[in-house]
This record gives sequence, C-alpha cells and structure tokens, in this order.
Amino acid sequence: MRISLRGVSAGDDGRLWSEIDRIIVKQYDYGDDDTVRQANLAVLTLLRELKKEFPSPDIMAFYTCYAICADKLNHRQEAQNIFDEAWSKWPDNRQLIALKKSRDF
Repeated sequence: MRISLRGVSAGDDGRLWSEIDRIIVKQYDYGDDDTVRQANLAVLTLLRELKKEFPSPDIMAFYTCYAICADKLNHRQEAQNIFDEAWSKWPDNRQLIALKKSRDF
C-alpha cells in the first residue's frame, strides 16, 4: 500500500485497492462478530497510519476504503471527514456520488 501511495508501483494499483475494499466490505465477514470487528479495526489502524504518512494521497480508492472502513466501525465523523476530503479533490465523481448515496455522506 505504501508503494502505491508513493506512486512508484509497477502498475495495476486498482487490483490492490479492490482487494482492500473486499477485505473491508465482505471477505472477512465469515468470522464471528468480534473477529470481524478486530480485522476491520486492524485495517482502520493501518489506514490511519498511512494517512499520517501520506497526508494527501492522489489515490481515490484510498479515501473510499478509509471512509467505508471507518463508517462500518461507527466512526461516522471520521468517515465523513475522509469522504469530504475526497469530494474536495474529485468533485462530482461517479464513484463518490454512489458512495455518498449508499453511506449517506
């Protein structure tokens, strides 16, 4: 993820971020509630650390993964703030419009 955020990856970053999204949204929903929550908390912790290291990444998928993960864990204001930052960078983007509707941002 750091390589992607630095902008020095070998190419298909979309696949990486798609897999991160799957982890957050459904892939780890196969355990009990506590296990799923712990997995999502670990992902959110990593995303927070990456945000400190890369304060304004140019990868929209980073923002969408972060916002969804924070929202899923009921960190609603944090999710809204991240979404708003993405919206300011990519206003009226179709993917962000869909996220705005589905998550009520």
